[in-house]
Amino acid sequence: MESRALFIYGKEIERMNIGWRFYHLFKEPPHKYRGKITLGKDALTLKGLDIKRDEELGIEIPYGKIEDLHFGFDDVFKRRMSILKPLRIRYRADGERGTVYLFIDFHKAVFLFSLRAWMIPKTKNKDWLFALRNKLSIPL
Repeated sequence: MESRALFIYGKEIERMNIGWRFYHLFKEPPHKYRGKITLGKDALTLKGLDIKRDEELGIEIPYGKIEDLHFGFDDVFKRRMSILKPLRIRYRADGERGTVYLFIDFHKAVFLFSLRAWMIPKTKNKDWLFALRNKLSIPL
């Protein structure tokens, strides 16, 4: 399973300034990397391009290192930062804890109502949450 992904790490969210957070409320969800997520046999792989520095990033998270999956807001990624709920993955790699927030297959769907077209942002975060839970054998 492979999809497009926008993602950002928890430590990067904490360093964001207020204006950057507000800007993203009306555009794409807050992210620093744009790339792909792959659900492999033994690990979850993220490959992306830093949107400001034009540098590539690749990370592989073995399923055994994933500590927590969460769909929604928390104390770092707050509700006021986006109208879309992120998929949060907490993991342990090289003795350190990491947190990544994902928006998978972000797109804007057209919704017609009363002869007007409204752009509604959507993701496939729930689908990926269920797929990851199945890989990790976590009950729903």
